Amino acid sequence: MKRPNLSTGSKLTRKADRSAALLLLLPFLLTLTLPQAQAQKVAIKRLNPPGSTYAWAFALNSKNKVVGSFSDNVAMHGFIFDGAKYTVVDFPKANSLTQAFGITDTNVISGTYFGQDQLNHGFFLRNGKFTSYDVQKGISTYVLGMNNAENFVGYIGNQGRDHALINVGGKLTIFRAKGQPTEAYAINNKNQAVGYFVAPDDAHVHGFLRDANGKITQIDVPGSIQGGWTVCQGINDRGVITGLYDDPSNNMHGFIFKNGKFHTFRLPTVYGINNTGVFVGGYTGKDNKNYGYIATPK
Repeated sequence: MKRPNLSTGSKLTRKADRSAALLLLLPFLLTLTLPQAQAQKVAIKRLNPPGSTYAWAFALNSKNKVVGSFSDNVAMHGFIFDGAKYTVVDFPKANSLTQAFGITDTNVISGTYFGQDQLNHGFFLRNGKFTSYDVQKGISTYVLGMNNAENFVGYIGNQGRDHALINVGGKLTIFRAKGQPTEAYAINNKNQAVGYFVAPDDAHVHGFLRDANGKITQIDVPGSIQGGWTVCQGINDRGVITGLYDDPSNNMHGFIFKNGKFHTFRLPTVYGINNTGVFVGGYTGKDNKNYGYIATPK
């Protein structure tokens, strides 16, 4: 499978297509390929909201409540899965596109919707009430990950001029890794954030870890294509990072980065991870439909 287009500044619909293109077939019980370690088995539970034609999961909290997005061929919706039932998340007056990206232990949801003004906007859902969030008028804002203090990350930008954002205690910081287009995807309760940035020649993508003091460390999976093609998408309070990378054959793989070691996963989309090591993402079934999943270590 060829790598997707990771050009920055694309509308969220293109991100949805990109995510769907990454998905691969898997059985309900998979094995992590752990370099120089015994393989770890995980139990996979399929996530497919009623009426969905494709779906994927982006984050989960300590109680394994999952948020993600799905399409019903009419619109894109966010969803919450509590282990038994699905709740649809649609921002009022959204232009047929809502995605849920983050969730706290108190079930506050963060996400993004496409507005009538043809721009993307961030949102929060607290106790059934939606609040829109924008950094600057006329520029798309994407709110992605959020921690239990409701500090959050994401990015702003149009047409490839992306700047990552992090808001801690109400203080907003806009930043770029090495001065390049940057997107931040997740933040843990220590205010460590992860994401990716585009290399200066625009040919390679690198993951990054930003610590609570603002120091940025570049992250590249060994074996990724020349110069590195790595995207960091989740981080828990133990500093375990999840993401995806491209190998020399342009095949996508998920990874878990723990204690300085990369563990490759067969699925190409590994998104959020909680403190017990449960993680979420997506895959394509035998029916060629795309599904979200939640993976629990056995």
